[in-house]
Amino acid sequence: MIRLAFSRTLMTQSGASLTMNSIGGMLREHGIEIDMCLLERNSHINGKRLCRHSGSFPVLLLKINFQDYERNMGLAIEAKRAGLFQRIFVCGPFASLNAQRVIEFYPELDGIILGEGEETALELVKALQHDPMNYTWPVNIRGGLWRDPVTGEIIEAEPRIPTLSLDQLPFPVREVEKKERAALANLEASRGCLANCSFCHIPAMRSFEENTAPRRVKSVQRVVDEMESLRYEYSKNFLIFNDSIFWGSDRDNERLIELANEIHRRKLKVRYMVYLRCHPFPPEEVLQALAESGLIRVFLGVESGTKDTLKLFKKGIKTDAYHDVKEKLEVYGVSHHIGFIVFHPFSKVEDVKTNIEYLYHMNKLFRVGVIIEKIRLLPGSGMHQLVQPPEDVDLSSIVDLAYQYRFTSGEVRALHEGFTLIFNHVLKKSYMDMEFFCTNTDLAIHMVLREDPKFKLTHFRQWQYFLEQKQQYQDLLLRYFEECIEGVQHGWSESEVSSPVLHRYFIQNYWRLYHRLQLAWGNLLETIRVHHGPEIPDTLFTGEESV
Repeated sequence: MIRLAFSRTLMTQSGASLTMNSIGGMLREHGIEIDMCLLERNSHINGKRLCRHSGSFPVLLLKINFQDYERNMGLAIEAKRAGLFQRIFVCGPFASLNAQRVIEFYPELDGIILGEGEETALELVKALQHDPMNYTWPVNIRGGLWRDPVTGEIIEAEPRIPTLSLDQLPFPVREVEKKERAALANLEASRGCLANCSFCHIPAMRSFEENTAPRRVKSVQRVVDEMESLRYEYSKNFLIFNDSIFWGSDRDNERLIELANEIHRRKLKVRYMVYLRCHPFPPEEVLQALAESGLIRVFLGVESGTKDTLKLFKKGIKTDAYHDVKEKLEVYGVSHHIGFIVFHPFSKVEDVKTNIEYLYHMNKLFRVGVIIEKIRLLPGSGMHQLVQPPEDVDLSSIVDLAYQYRFTSGEVRALHEGFTLIFNHVLKKSYMDMEFFCTNTDLAIHMVLREDPKFKLTHFRQWQYFLEQKQQYQDLLLRYFEECIEGVQHGWSESEVSSPVLHRYFIQNYWRLYHRLQLAWGNLLETIRVHHGPEIPDTLFTGEESV
């Protein structure tokens, strides 16, 4: 009856979409035939996948995101014009927060599911089933922006108030994970967030679920049931919790300690990752319990090393919060990854310099991606209301407005544009590989140290070689960034910042370190495989996974 199509959101996580998996679970529980369709990024076979069993699935529900909505929407629209689909609907946070622009930009689009999609999708599909000739539906179905199938008028229905608790939702379908070689899978223990960061889309999404608590949680039993299913039915032993905030306050202490105890009680051997804030941060007894039950990695929203920027972002933390949290995680052998923003509309050169030095001293300067990716300001977010759109851009022809702003500082603009040119074009986005080598190795080491605390000593040469290359890479980056910052303060434009001639020493040594880090990563993973078996290397994302 309905095809659910989506793309991979993060390359280091499962290709499956938790949003679409959950909608799929809801539809299937009510006897509706579904087809899960992964559209790989920039792949020439997506058309083939979308045409699979042509004619059997007349309705398409597509989750779109900012990375690839243009390609996927273009493909879906042409499929409808060719008669492969009778109706096309879209969903997801990007679609919700840009709903009016999306539905106006694509006249073939029939509607947008706003906010959480399970109950709205079910009601929509049941309505379509009642009219198998024309596939019409009532445009007053709550939780949607609909194009009237008779008049073509765009109508926004009333917001939907979810009637089902998270425990009452069926388990997500896992078609994609079943086919993936990767040993990782995504799941959730809660939805929503207690914070109100000014750049984040989560607070803006609350408007689509009126009278709903900002954060809802699943029961411990339900969460561990799903963990157990993923471990034994799908052979997934690295579970990534996609909760915006896994621990929000002391109210979560008892629940998370109970979660850890239940994992122990069932003798469930898994490793898992969660998202946390630097402040407030779980107390020691909670952190210890989680680590002992399998917590191996934490994603931290650090965001900035400057006081003024943290205040602008409404983070509610101090600049030294990350340092304190980092030390606590190391005590329990938990690896960590960070979110960070260097460039925003109001950045000053001094801010950029401070943040780059901050990343260097925290041993995270290899995260070049967070340096060159300027902040996304989604409609509805607090900061989006503070910026003025550029006067020389026709916004009527643009769906995604999140990057439609100017830097208030010309020097900052020169830095950002220059960094983007040299890393994306001159160095051909290879910085993403460098980041992968560093983060992947860090996670692998933390995993193996849980089982063999003497690993760094018994394999000191391989470990030391990796550390040396990683440090040399960050030293090289720091010199380049500092030279460019000083340059723009003396009049450099983006052409000097990105000049292959001016920076030939940097580029030559960059490629030398690129090859060394690649070898150091490969050598460490192979050492782990030889001495500890394939479980840890096979658990990690390596880029060899496929569906």
